[in-house]
Amino acid sequence: MAQSNRRYTPEDVSDQEGPASQGGAATQGGPATVLQKLDSEKQESVLMKYIPEDQPSPRAWVELIRTHVLGVDSRGNPRPFDDLLLFLSACKRTQLDPLSRQIYAVYRWDSRLRRERMTIQISIDGMRLIAQRSGLYGGQDDALFIPEDESEEYPTKATVTVYRLNPITGERMPVTASARWSEYAPRDRDGKLMGLWSRMPYLMLAKVAEALALRKAFPQELSGLYTTEEMTQADPAGGLNLPEPDPQAECMPTTEENAEYVVSRREQLRDEA
Repeated sequence: MAQSNRRYTPEDVSDQEGPASQGGAATQGGPATVLQKLDSEKQESVLMKYIPEDQPSPRAWVELIRTHVLGVDSRGNPRPFDDLLLFLSACKRTQLDPLSRQIYAVYRWDSRLRRERMTIQISIDGMRLIAQRSGLYGGQDDALFIPEDESEEYPTKATVTVYRLNPITGERMPVTASARWSEYAPRDRDGKLMGLWSRMPYLMLAKVAEALALRKAFPQELSGLYTTEEMTQADPAGGLNLPEPDPQAECMPTTEENAEYVVSRREQLRDEA
């Protein structure tokens, strides 16, 4: 990856008005931002601040994030440079690995802005990892459900208790949160449950309750971070109402193909290091 001696940050470039480059195209539904007007070399210099030091090939790592995590919009155009920078900033702050699917970008249609808008979400494993790294995570109890004997096809409520350690005494302090089926179970236009919610309803609701409890127990570390299980119900019934894709645009690989490619590419990078 090309580097300059000058390290640019979002603060450094607030008054820059460099010529438009390949990253300087207008954003979806709006003009190019200051960051997008930077030339390629300056953009790469900005990104270097957010690339983990242990990456054997920083440029290839960024390209994997750009193509297999952010992807393209509904018309086949690359995501804005601002989104890439914001996502890498979140990865650095949380110290989560996007290629291990601990953190990822989800795009939803914003009817007010008339364009797709990125939301950063993390997996429940990513939440557990952040809590563990705090040094104050004291484990958790298994989820409790209503009905207690799990005799119904779907639970009414799931409750999870997470323990935060007292830094002075080491005492395990319980923090409990509950998730209700009526508030989180996502359904399509026909009223059918979506995804794994129809096959593993107890597990999915327990994940939501666990995420709520972890965020209550570790607000500083997890503030503003939400899991997919919490956010699925935010999508419109029947999926996202996106514009019709450009038929000439290249189709992105399926999730399975993405995962296989990412794993093989990471192994290749390690071999080359």
